[in-house]
Amino acid sequence: MVYFNDFEEFMAASQDMFAKKPLRTRYLVTYRHVSSKVILKVTDDKSTLKYKTDQAADRKKVERFSQVFARWTVMTDLDKDFEGQDPTAKRAKRR
Repeated sequence: MVYFNDFEEFMAASQDMFAKKPLRTRYLVTYRHVSSKVILKVTDDKSTLKYKTDQAADRKKVERFSQVFARWTVMTDLDKDFEGQDPTAKRAKRR
């Protein structure tokens, strides 16, 4: 079990895990009202990744992760970001 302090590292590790075993990978969000903590857990039954926060601003990141994970389940190419654009491609300038 690995705890991540940085959300972006957690998200990248989760995407790698999902890319390796898409049918076995799942996630769970736990909210502890007493301590106001959100725990996000991603597992494939052999390894577990966790991200824990008590910051209100990070709750939006957890919501975003849920949306992205749902999109990963229907995407065929995980190298593209959740908006369907290649993250390494340069954008065209507007006139």
